[in-house]
Amino acid sequence: MTAVKWYVRITKPDHPRADKRRRVRRSVLVMEAHIDRFLLLEEEVHHINGILTDDRIENLELVSCKEHQRRYNNLAEYNSKPRNTKGRPFYGNQYRKAN
Repeated sequence: MTAVKWYVRITKPDHPRADKRRRVRRSVLVMEAHIDRFLLLEEEVHHINGILTDDRIENLELVSCKEHQRRYNNLAEYNSKPRNTKGRPFYGNQYRKAN
């Protein structure tokens, strides 16, 4: 099973965590419904199995921003997860494709 790189987002224009397209990650909405409040700024939702589209409450964990970053800085664990390589190639700032 391969993990995808994108979160499922739902349009919620009045939500405090809405992005510039007025969308919120579905995992955030599921966790907020479970704990019956909005997430604090220092809280994030972690997908336990690494599959970002698996938003079952059993797969979600509420962690601090610092703890979430610590888990993904552990390169041995992070690199062992399968990645989905389909889709458009990413040319970061350094490798931007010239048109």
